[in-house]
Amino acid sequence: MKKIYWILFILIFSLSVFLRVWQLNKAPVELFGDEIDVGLQAYSISKTGKDYFGNTLPIMFHSFSEYRLPFFIYSAVPFINIFGLNEWGVRLTGVFWGLLGIIGIFLLAKDIFNFRISIIAFFLLAITPWHLQYSRQAGIESGMLLTFIIFAVWFFIKGLKKYTWLLISVLLFSLSIYVYATALIFVVILSICLLTLFWKDIKKQGVMKITLLVILCFVILIPYTNLYSSGKAGQRFSTISIFGDKDINDEIFSRRNQEAVPFSSIFHNRFLTFGQEIGKNYLRSFSTEFLFVNGDPNLRQSVGGVGEFFIFELILILLGFYVFFKKGYKKEAKILLFWLLIAPIPSSLTKDGGYHASRLMLMLAPLVLFAALGLNYLTEQVGNIKKILLILITGLAVLNITIYLHRYYTEWPKDSFRFWQGGYKEAISYIKTEDLKYSRIYFNNTYEPALPRFMFWYAYDPIKFQKVFYGSVAEKDIVPGFNGFKLEDKYYFGILNNLIEDKGFAQLMKDKELYLVSVRDEVGSADWESSPPVHLNILKKIYNPVNRKPILFVVTKKDVKND
Repeated sequence: MKKIYWILFILIFSLSVFLRVWQLNKAPVELFGDEIDVGLQAYSISKTGKDYFGNTLPIMFHSFSEYRLPFFIYSAVPFINIFGLNEWGVRLTGVFWGLLGIIGIFLLAKDIFNFRISIIAFFLLAITPWHLQYSRQAGIESGMLLTFIIFAVWFFIKGLKKYTWLLISVLLFSLSIYVYATALIFVVILSICLLTLFWKDIKKQGVMKITLLVILCFVILIPYTNLYSSGKAGQRFSTISIFGDKDINDEIFSRRNQEAVPFSSIFHNRFLTFGQEIGKNYLRSFSTEFLFVNGDPNLRQSVGGVGEFFIFELILILLGFYVFFKKGYKKEAKILLFWLLIAPIPSSLTKDGGYHASRLMLMLAPLVLFAALGLNYLTEQVGNIKKILLILITGLAVLNITIYLHRYYTEWPKDSFRFWQGGYKEAISYIKTEDLKYSRIYFNNTYEPALPRFMFWYAYDPIKFQKVFYGSVAEKDIVPGFNGFKLEDKYYFGILNNLIEDKGFAQLMKDKELYLVSVRDEVGSADWESSPPVHLNILKKIYNPVNRKPILFVVTKKDVKND
């Protein structure tokens, strides 16, 4: 019988690979800013041993907008070395961690339950939208974190019988802090739960071995503690935390002033207001709206109109809970319940945390395992009622999966174009082919920061960048009519003082200068499609694929010769 399962394992893994690599360079439609940053940092580490700001083998990467945790970037280095600075080089890192996570769920389910349930969980994680979404991008590290936690829990369960595995578990739990920000709170709480549940088993290891585990954890976390005290590790959380949300604080103040009664502070204070907000976020994370109907409203983190799970998986999860509480599985299975209850806590402390798929992704593994329990129950000793339910679920599954795949590969790349900051690849790749013809090139910097995109698609030498880059603080009139900053004496990033179509600006334009301008900020109301400005030569138009309206133009003065 096991031979059949291993054949299924190979087939399911092959399906997992196919779903994660097919059209990887087209869906998502373009590399967004965080993916660009991963590629640039990995490229810089590969070429110089430093991040692109010149910090040698950093524990915290200094990026243009923030400091980033290191592990995902380091893991991207071999893929960038092999495939280069492109979608494949960047996104195959996410694919790798996604596939490893699918193997991890198989191993974990096999040790908690049995081989049959592990195959089912293996299949469900392979096809679940939530996991697929984060296995095909590299800008958010939550997929890697999920894989770390899955293996950390698996090694913990094995470590209850063999000390070596417990060492590896502590190692992975500790290192996960360097993967993604939500790990810190989650790992601390889950560790307390594991110690409470299994203290008798752990105590058998003896004082010396337990002390070694504590020392290992402490040593690994020393650098993180230093980073946290410097403010680098906590910088991102302070930005997204509900405690720093100006709107909530303003609302408290406004309510107190409106009521103007002595006891208004009892009902309108930070403790009560933030407590309510955290509670709302926590409950929203379990809502059918988020999990099974529409998912994360951000079209970078969900395809829209489809939940993080398929609807048929809701039935399986409910059945799984029924079986779990009815049968009373061994103590190791209780970890899943604690895991699920703890997983939304870190996200609940952040703005929009009740439906933020990347911060809530640790919920995915236990829910998949409960769904596997449900499907296993349906396929065991099939009676008439089970047969009918199984047929209905199979039909619903085929419908759900078909609609999702059509949505993902056909509709979503167009609908999410602006969410993925589309257009820059086409524009900058074109400019690169024309680069030698021009003495200066100006990049609009208002849709999205153009500098990292320029560096990525140009494959700009990081050694050279570390020597010539002096900061991205905009200067007014760095050249007449243009506010921004420069790289070398050729590349300028910022925005024009006036619309480029104004005839007055033509006085400032010079020969052998190229401009990448945005429709929103520098083109104005003129219809360049039917009546382009007389003083401009439009070399390239970049369109939004949804409405077929231009968003970017590449232009020069009219009298520039392009041989």
